Amino acid sequence: LDLASPVVDAPTIGPKMAQKLEAIRVKTIGDLLAGDSGDIAVAIGEKAVTRETVETWKSQSMLVCRIPNLRGQDAQLLVAAGYRTAESIAEASGDDLYEAIARVASTKQGLRYLRGGNPPDHQRVVSWIDWSKHSRMVKAA
Repeated sequence: LDLASPVVDAPTIGPKMAQKLEAIRVKTIGDLLAGDSGDIAVAIGEKAVTRETVETWKSQSMLVCRIPNLRGQDAQLLVAAGYRTAESIAEASGDDLYEAIARVASTKQGLRYLRGGNPPDHQRVVSWIDWSKHSRMVKAA
């Protein structure tokens, strides 16, 4: 994922929401990251889409842009567990991060993120820490 990627490629954003975002000129990941979260939420005009919702989309997208090998589903779990930056992941202990991810993965929201798949194992979660230590810098447009 990079700044030029279509907004539909962002974690959590499906085709229907991407159409709504594109209608308000949020066509790429860069557009999403550069836009004011409150303004985007208001322009979408849906009760379920709040400033915080857009902030979550941004955090997930930024993680996938910055951390090599990180999947959208991984970013969804990380952000839901309170890890919104590559730096916070890089500084985490493997056991603490794994426990936080396991808690999220067992919730209704976590199960939705997993789409019927298994939660990441301890080794995969620890790999996120290693990958985060080699994160790329991304500058929003």
